[in-house]
Amino acid sequence: PHNQRKKLGIFYATPNAENSDLLRNVKFEFLFDVLKDLDYEIISFQMQLKEELPKVIEDRSKLIKNWNDTLNYLYDIDCMLSIDSAIA
Repeated sequence: PHNQRKKLGIFYATPNAENSDLLRNVKFEFLFDVLKDLDYEIISFQMQLKEELPKVIEDRSKLIKNWNDTLNYLYDIDCMLSIDSAIA
């Protein structure tokens, strides 16, 4: 993509890893603390949000209804930071 300000997509948790031995989920607070000062536009693809996102983060998860939506909303992302799980 040819974005003036680079776009960083994030997907950091899945309910499938809760109550299991899998440690693949990342706490949003930790992730945001690491990313907040970077010169990137942060875009969330996190489904089933449990927290309120800061206003500086665009929430595309509300637009995703199926796999095609996921693909279409990834079109302008420069970098995707994701856990080992499907974004859909």
